[in-house]
Amino acid sequence: MIYPEVRYPIAGDQNMVVEFGDEIDITLNQKVHSMVSAIKRAEIAGIRELIPTYRSILINYEPFIISFATLQDKLKALENRLDFSSLPSPREVEIPIVYGYGEPYKSDIEFVAQYNGLGSVQEVMEIFTSGDYLVYMIGFLPGFAYFGGMSEKIATPRLDKPRISVPSGSVGMGGKQSGILPLDSPSGWRYIGRTPLKLFDPSWQPPTLLRAGDKVRFVPISPEQYEHISPKVKEGTFKVKVTSES
Repeated sequence: MIYPEVRYPIAGDQNMVVEFGDEIDITLNQKVHSMVSAIKRAEIAGIRELIPTYRSILINYEPFIISFATLQDKLKALENRLDFSSLPSPREVEIPIVYGYGEPYKSDIEFVAQYNGLGSVQEVMEIFTSGDYLVYMIGFLPGFAYFGGMSEKIATPRLDKPRISVPSGSVGMGGKQSGILPLDSPSGWRYIGRTPLKLFDPSWQPPTLLRAGDKVRFVPISPEQYEHISPKVKEGTFKVKVTSES
């Protein structure tokens, strides 16, 4: 793939966007996270917040401390020295998931199997669980992680009519994307399972369980295990398995 020149469009009087392309692509996302790391190390005065996305970064800055032009010059200098080897080691997070337990999970996982010509919902479960997922970005809702890495063997279109409310912890897919709802929410995605884990809590620091750049592995659990873990999560006594690559 030939990648376009990096763009620096204005996004209001206190925001700049650094655009690396217009595709969902792992190399573009690596550039995003490499740039975020470089900006943090540079400690540029006036930058208040960095928000990485699939293929861009929204930078909120203080215009009375640094001008748009000066910030752009500093960022271009960093861009020219980007080093993928400087990226921090990703965290690896295990997410327990119960498949097809209750609605809408049972009907949706059956639809995913039928739509993709698979013999059973068990195949959907095995394919979804078989790989690692990359957290491309956090968005839509606080703590909602957009995952890359889902097999195209189970890619499934969204619902024609979104549901009014889907429970928090629901794990699903919309086209080739997948993610987990951190809160009860309307949604047009297909949901095949649910995790008992909490994805967002404003009292946490940071307030989200998952972060852009994390790797996620789904671990199947039974309905009985789900019911056993849920109260521990609510009590704050369940320990999520999080490791870092060496």
